[in-house]
Amino acid sequence: MTDFGTPVLTHLLSEEEMKHVSSVSVRRCYRDGELVHDRGDSPARMGIVADGAIMLVRPRADGRNIFLCRVKAGQNFGDITLPFAKACTHRAIAIGDTQIDHISYEAFQRLMERPAIAQAFYAVAAYRLALSVRMLDDLRSLSVDVIFAKLLLDFHDSMGQTRTLEFVQDDFASYIGVSLVTLNKSLRGLKQAGLIETGYRQICIVDPDGLRRWVTENSLA
Repeated sequence: MTDFGTPVLTHLLSEEEMKHVSSVSVRRCYRDGELVHDRGDSPARMGIVADGAIMLVRPRADGRNIFLCRVKAGQNFGDITLPFAKACTHRAIAIGDTQIDHISYEAFQRLMERPAIAQAFYAVAAYRLALSVRMLDDLRSLSVDVIFAKLLLDFHDSMGQTRTLEFVQDDFASYIGVSLVTLNKSLRGLKQAGLIETGYRQICIVDPDGLRRWVTENSLA
């Protein structure tokens, strides 16, 4: 769920183009919880999840991992590091049995010579950039309650208007940079307003339209 609706390469590229991508990559298999790469590993390379999923986190000195996002089958990661960085910027951990097609800098450059593939990579990068810029703007100008509510609506919209969403409090709290105490305060407020309900590892948006109005009203406050 926490892939933020990122476009899937297998939806953007034809079967022939995906076969070409696979032909220049190296596939590796990982067990649940296995480290795919760590922050600082070099050289950086792009990965495409062929099966399973990974989560990207930023390790802290105190041993905690700050959650960034989940990357599911058909999605790519690590492409922003290739032109500018010599090392990986985040830790990648397998979720379940996972297969990843790894693409080196040289292979990536060859892929970029094919217009359809370059356009697909650009579409994914542009989507993530727009999401990051908006999130940065929200963090600088909105309350935690509104940021959290907007995040729920993003997931609701990206998953086909699904009201019941997977919800891991630690992931949400670390993503928006707050403590569990602060997140729980936001949860209580939205529950008291009749906008959401929570269960074990899930959250239900009871009134999506009402939540959207609540976000608009509180964003202008």
